[in-house]
Amino acid sequence: MLESFVYYCLLPLVSGFLLVLFVRAIRRSVLLGSLADFVDKVDFSQDEFLSKVDERFSKEAPEVLSSWQTFRHSLIVKGRYLRRISEAAEHFHSGDLVDPVLFLDFSKHLPGILTGVGIICTFTGMKSGLGSASTSLKQSQAAQSVGATPIVASNAAADTAQERVLTTMTQELLEKIEPAIALSLVAVIFAIGFLFAERILYSFCVASLHKLQRALDRKFQRISDGALLQRVADSSDSIRDHSEQSMNTLKGI
Repeated sequence: MLESFVYYCLLPLVSGFLLVLFVRAIRRSVLLGSLADFVDKVDFSQDEFLSKVDERFSKEAPEVLSSWQTFRHSLIVKGRYLRRISEAAEHFHSGDLVDPVLFLDFSKHLPGILTGVGIICTFTGMKSGLGSASTSLKQSQAAQSVGATPIVASNAAADTAQERVLTTMTQELLEKIEPAIALSLVAVIFAIGFLFAERILYSFCVASLHKLQRALDRKFQRISDGALLQRVADSSDSIRDHSEQSMNTLKGI
């Protein structure tokens, strides 16, 4: 029953799940790559550029729209250009854009589950084989005790009977263990193959994500720390001046 479950239920399900991961990973990799190419190619004025990117992210990639919005909020105007205060990788995470596509919380444990199933199959076969061998031994002992006579059998006849019993036990043990070992081997091979394929798909998606991150970093130059501190200082001065004017106005009233 366990053999039928593994061959006709578990392994087909794993193969189908891997096919689903393959389709989803290819779609996500192509999507992230196309977004990176779009960001690299567009060359508009400030407002038009942002509106075009907003439209592209919202229409074709709603699941990455939130990452783009957080990145956009980190952009500041410096002169005629937009500058970023952080890296794109801080906003476009693989945990948000890649892991859910590959169901990574589950798929990373699937090879271990398959390996565990293989180990269970091995021990189940060993238990069944030893049980059959034990049953044969008991039946042989019972037959010998029923057919016992006062006349002592020769040593040659006794050895022949023991050899037959051992041969029968060994055959029954091997008949149970060999399919279990084969099934365990198939499960382990599936586990290794699934892990290898899942890592390849993950690498393709992450490579496309890195391509998008680099495209955004190239499009928006990072503002230096000194310039950022100066901007904060200017803002503080402006707030302080505004507060002083408000206090003077209140005093005049």
